[in-house]
Amino acid sequence: MNEISFREPNAGDVESLASLMTQLGYPIEVDRMGKNIFKYLLLKNQKVWVAECNGQVVGCIAVAITHYFHREGAFLRIIAMVVDRTKRRMGIGKSLMQVAEDYAREKNCSHVELTSGVHRETLGSHRFYKSLGYTELSSQKKYFGKKLT
Repeated sequence: MNEISFREPNAGDVESLASLMTQLGYPIEVDRMGKNIFKYLLLKNQKVWVAECNGQVVGCIAVAITHYFHREGAFLRIIAMVVDRTKRRMGIGKSLMQVAEDYAREKNCSHVELTSGVHRETLGSHRFYKSLGYTELSSQKKYFGKKLT
């Protein structure tokens, strides 16, 4: 495997990122992906990196820093993390997570959190996160959502 580098995305990455989001289960139009990338690059508490190998985008991670309301400090939330299906199990995901954790430390975050769908357990995602030291918090927290119209 050739060396992987990490950088912020640019306009030339839009199609690759749209394809990665589709692989993750979140199909998105290329035009919308471009707009979302542009927003991420402008917001100070959000960041995204792509993993690149031989000039090809092979993964990405998007994060957001949230400041606590009820105590001092902040934490980093992983919004999306995906590696191209043809490049998995090569250490790219682990490296992307390390990039995010290093950024969290740089920004004095107390911890990193993420969600991973129940259906991803059979794909090995939960085992992957546990191998990196993440603890399942489902007995302590429930994930709720409401679609606004």
